[in-house]
Amino acid sequence: MLSLSCLPDSSAISLWNKYTSSQSSLVPFSFNPSLFSFYRKHFHWKPYYLLLYDNNRITGLLPLVNTGKAWVSLPHFSYGGVLTDDSSLVKSKIIGQMITEILFQQLPPGFYKSEVNRLAAGLPDHQKIFIRSLGEQNDSSFQKSEKVTGLFYLKNGKRETFHHLSSNLRRKIRKASENGLIFKNGGTELLNDFYSVYSENIRHLRSVNYGKGYFHDFIQSYQYGQARFFVAYLAGKPVGSALTVSYHGFIENVYFATLPRYRQFYVSDALHWQMCRFFIDLGKADECPLIYSFGRSTENSSVQNYKDHWPVKKVPLYVFSNFDLLHQKSLLGKLWKVIPQRIKVFLGPRVIDHLY
Repeated sequence: MLSLSCLPDSSAISLWNKYTSSQSSLVPFSFNPSLFSFYRKHFHWKPYYLLLYDNNRITGLLPLVNTGKAWVSLPHFSYGGVLTDDSSLVKSKIIGQMITEILFQQLPPGFYKSEVNRLAAGLPDHQKIFIRSLGEQNDSSFQKSEKVTGLFYLKNGKRETFHHLSSNLRRKIRKASENGLIFKNGGTELLNDFYSVYSENIRHLRSVNYGKGYFHDFIQSYQYGQARFFVAYLAGKPVGSALTVSYHGFIENVYFATLPRYRQFYVSDALHWQMCRFFIDLGKADECPLIYSFGRSTENSSVQNYKDHWPVKKVPLYVFSNFDLLHQKSLLGKLWKVIPQRIKVFLGPRVIDHLY
C-alpha cells in the first residue's frame, strides 16, 4: 500500500501553483488551490488536494472532494480530474488508488504528497465517483459528454482582439454603448446587483438557485487570481451580470446572466467584451497568454449557438463516473418545474449542494 504524507498548506500551495504555472496544457481556474478552503468553509466538505510524485518529481495534481455522498472532482465547477504532464498515467486508476488510500489510512482533509503506483488497479467498493475533465483524457474510462467549453484566445491588446471579432459582433458592442449601457466591476459591494440579475434569470429558466451566501463565500475565499463581479446597468438598473475568475492565464465567466426583456440592447455581447477588456489590461503585467472561457454548454444548444458567433474553439468535456448523476439531475429538473416559486427560493440553496 502507498503512504500519503500530509504537507503544510503553505508549502503545498506554493508547489501546486509552481506546477500549474509551468504547464503548457490548459489549466482551468478550478485547479486554483484556494478552492480547498472554499469547500471546507462553505460546504463543510472534506477536500483532499493531492500532489503526485514520480521519482521525487511532481508529475501531476488531483483535487478531490468527499461530499459525504460521493467523491467529486470538482463539485460545482466544470473541470477537475488529474492534471499531469505524463501521458502514460492512467487517470482513472490514479483516482481509484488515491480514494482507496485515503479511506484505508482514514485521513483528514488536507494537502498530501503521494508517489504514483503504476501497478495499482480497480476502484474502491461502495464509493460513488464523479469526475469531469476538460479535453482528451487518454483513458477509456472517461466518456465524451454532450458538453463543450468555448475558449476565446485573446490577442496581445484590446484593439487587436476587437478587430479579431466579426464586423457584426463589433457593431453590436458599439450599439450597446450607444444604447446607454454602463458597466461596473468589483467585489462583494456588487453582490446584490449581481444577484438581482442572476436570481431573476434563474426563475425565468426554472432552474435551481444558489443562495447569496454561496457567491459571497466564494469571492471572499478566492486567491492566486481574480474573482470579480461584473454588472451591466441601463438607466441605473442592473440588466446583466457575471462572476468571472482567473487563474494564471485562464479566465472564465463562471456565472453569467442577462434579463430577457433587455437582450435587445445587446447586453450579453457588451458584457463579455467588457470582461475581455479588463483581463487584457490586467494581463499585460503578467505577460502570459490569455484564454477567455465562455463556460460549458450543451453541444448544438441555443446557448452554444450564441457562443459560436464569437471566435471560440470548442473543447469537449469528458466524464468518469460509476453512478448516473445525470439521470438524478434530470428527475430533479422535471420535479423542480412544478414546485411553487416561494418554495424554490427556500429549497434551492439546500438542494443544489449535491448537484455537481
